[in-house]
Amino acid sequence: MPETDLTTKRKRPGFGSTDSEPSPTAFQVPKKTKDTYPTNQMSNQSPLSDPHQTLQAPITPLTQVPQYPQQFPQMAFHGAYQPSPQSSTPHQVMISDLDVQRIASAVKCMLVSEMHNMIEPLKNQISTLQRENELLKNELDNLEMYSRRDCIRISGVSEEKENTDEAVLEIADKLSIPLQQSDITVSHRVGPTSSNKPRQIIARIKNYDLKHQLLKSSKALRKISGMERVAVNQDLTKTRNKLAS
Repeated sequence: MPETDLTTKRKRPGFGSTDSEPSPTAFQVPKKTKDTYPTNQMSNQSPLSDPHQTLQAPITPLTQVPQYPQQFPQMAFHGAYQPSPQSSTPHQVMISDLDVQRIASAVKCMLVSEMHNMIEPLKNQISTLQRENELLKNELDNLEMYSRRDCIRISGVSEEKENTDEAVLEIADKLSIPLQQSDITVSHRVGPTSSNKPRQIIARIKNYDLKHQLLKSSKALRKISGMERVAVNQDLTKTRNKLAS
């Protein structure tokens, strides 16, 4: 490259001469002094007094940060969000004894009405169940009575006669009824043993006519010697036996 003549350079503004080399005072930088550039420490002067001043707060280590609950307990319990005494005080409502009685009477009427509405259907249901129970009892009694239609119950026969079939045949013979051994399906004594009164005898008779004759002629046994205490009756259920006694 050709060498450039320094003497031909134009005069720059701010330089004192037209020489090729600039004046040493043109680029002179002011020295850094304590007055010009302050340190990092805080100054007592206002930050607007010196535009070159740098504001820096002292750095506190983390170990020296104050603990909030220990250092400022009053802020934890006396904050700005506590309600005012006016807002926390409830309104007082005065109720007289007459008002209390009226409220109690109204509640009582409501409860009685509700209980009545609940109990009335239950009463109807209980009445229906009672009627159905009575009908079932009557039907059961009729079925049981139908199963005993061929049975007779003989009382007053001494227990010295262990054979109950012979006792039934002897009674029929006293009444002049032609009852045979084959006409008796089964016979046995029922009830608890007692020393004062002999147990009753139940006998099932196949022939309905012969059974009817025994029942019809049983009153004549009172006039026969040795048969005064003997009685022949229809074998009844417990319900009908209570009604007959």
